[in-house]
This record gives sequence, C-alpha cells and structure tokens, in this order.
Amino acid sequence: MLLHVQAFHPDRNWLHRWRRHGLILLLALFHGHTLYPADSSLPSPPTTNSAVMPACSSGLSRWLDLQTGTLTLRYKWEKDSEIPIRLSQVQYNVLFRLRLKFDSRGRFSLIAGGGSGRRFNFGWNSTGIGTGDLVTNLYLRQLHISAVPVQGFEIQYGGFGFVRGESTDITSFNLNGYLMGQRLSLKRPQQFFFDEISLTGGYLGDFFNPSVIGRFHRLSQVNYYHFLVLKHNKDRVSFSADYTSQEGAQTLRQAIKIQFKSAKFLDTFLFENYQRLDVNPAWGFSSQVQKTLNSKFTLAGGISDIDKNYGPWNSDRLGKGRRFFLIGSLPIGREFTLTGLVTQAFATNFPVVNHTRFEVGIGYDFASRLNRSRLF
Repeated sequence: MLLHVQAFHPDRNWLHRWRRHGLILLLALFHGHTLYPADSSLPSPPTTNSAVMPACSSGLSRWLDLQTGTLTLRYKWEKDSEIPIRLSQVQYNVLFRLRLKFDSRGRFSLIAGGGSGRRFNFGWNSTGIGTGDLVTNLYLRQLHISAVPVQGFEIQYGGFGFVRGESTDITSFNLNGYLMGQRLSLKRPQQFFFDEISLTGGYLGDFFNPSVIGRFHRLSQVNYYHFLVLKHNKDRVSFSADYTSQEGAQTLRQAIKIQFKSAKFLDTFLFENYQRLDVNPAWGFSSQVQKTLNSKFTLAGGISDIDKNYGPWNSDRLGKGRRFFLIGSLPIGREFTLTGLVTQAFATNFPVVNHTRFEVGIGYDFASRLNRSRLF
C-alpha cells in the first residue's frame, strides 16, 4: 500500500505575522475563562519543556531550580568503514539545566542549560587519555524565557532544545542539539484530546557554534518549523507524530511505544520512523525492545536504518547507515549509573564514521545529591 502525502510549504509571511501577533491572540483567547480549579496543584517539570512548580518560599529553591546536573566519564572505541581504528579515548561529559523563577510558583522563569561538547551533535570533551588532547570547554547552549500563564499552556522564547514526542535522537535530532526561536506548548488532554500539542518556529544551524551567546541574532531568522502531537493511552500505548520543515526539506515522523507490564521477555517496544518528502526523498526507521532485569539492570537492543543524506543532526552514537545496537544501564546507589553501548553497521553501501563502536561509562547525578541536601 502506498501513501501519497501532499508536501506542505509554510507561508513565511504568515509565520512572521504569527510571531508578531500570535502570542497576544492566544493570551486573549484564554483570558476570562476558568481553565483549572483554584486549588489544583501544578504539574512537575517534564523532560523536554519548562513547567510550573508548587509554591516554595524557603531557601535557595524559592528562586532557583536545578533540574539537571550530571558528570559522566566514559571510554570510547570506534572505527570507520575505511579506517581500521579511528578513536580510542577517555572522555567526560558535563550537563546542567537551571531555572531561575520570577515568582514563587515558577510560572515565569528563565531557563539556562549547557555543558561540554564543541558542536551541535556532540556533548563530550577529551580527557587527554588516549586519542586527542585535553579539552576543557563548557558552553551555555540554551537560554530562554518560559511563561506559563495558565496550567497546561507554555510559551518559550530564546535558545532551547527539541520536542521529540516518542521519537528518539536516532530518527530525530541529537540530544545535545539547540535552536533559536519561539515555541507554544499545549498540554490539556481533557479539552484537546492530545496530551501534548507543540508548535515551534525558529532558526536551526550554527553547527560549530554551541554557545547561545553567539546565536541571539538568529532570533530574527526562521528556517525551521515544527508541529507535533503526542497521545498516551492508559499508560500502555503512546504515539507521536510531527512535521518538520528544515531549510525547505519536508519531513514527517511517527513513533509508537508499547508497554508490556506482564511480558516475560520485554517491557517496552518502540518503533519510530521518518519520511523525507523532498530534497533527497528517503525513509528511515529504528526499532528496539527494552527489558529490566533483576529490577535494576536495563537492557535495550534493536536495529536502525538512517539514509546517507540525513545530515549531521541525529545521534552521534548511531549516526547514519544500517546497524544493530545494544545499550545497557545499571544504577549504583542513588547517584551513580553504569552505562554501555555496542553498535555495528552492516549492509551499508556508503561510508560511515562509526562502523563499529564500543563504549562504557559511569555517570554521577550531582543534581540529585544537591536537591536532597535542600540546597536547591
């Protein structure tokens, strides 16, 4: 069965009008309506977006919220299709995300996030052990304003990351990626069916300029449009679909995740795929299963196939080509986690930079430690 899709080309003049007047119209739409009970609690922060926190009037946490803070050390071994050994290196990764709240409930805030890594799709620095010299650069990759005037409705403006739904960075954009622009997010499934509706417009580029400070001028430019919907079904099945226009290339993505609460051999099945409709049309996918053993050790494995013209935007761990992969994770205590990855490309008719790759690492969640100490 063939699916024919009419490519949608956004009207740039329309987008500029939306950027100028859209926020005012949306605020006016909500003005004067009772959208949630006065005594209802506000949701805790999700992974991808800012959120409103319960009121807090004591200590540093009244103003600051350390949402993410990790330090990871890993050994990475990698070879290309055409080079016997490309990399044998010990690396480190620093990742942080901090929110400055302008009011006690965090409805209006400034989000800052960043860490190591010198380009869009890479968040690691060399320790100087093995291949390469010591690298000590840290960058402020994201800085944006978040406004949640009513529960379930958020406005973001500035430099931020991507909304992926159930898609991962294998078929979408790298977890370290960044863009400049504006985003509207709606999370009111009782009124609008979907658990999340997201609309983003902005600038995607500056591959070797991870610092948000040098990208503020991009706020006046638009080359990236994104629309996403996400739906959960009784905590067992979730589905997301999105449309992306990137420099004129039209791409559709869909992902479905199924939870098996009583299955013996797997806990989760995830299938995600994309269709690029024009500018080197192509199709790609990733399919994986996941199982937690002995209530702690999580093992995921699967297969992916990403076309050669996808660009440098997705996961640097798997990249492009057809490959198998195996990923493991084992928590140690409250703050430490052991991780591992093995991937092998096969039947790929073009050169890939990580034809074979092995890595093992240990991560420390210092945000968890600081939050338990009640400093944040």
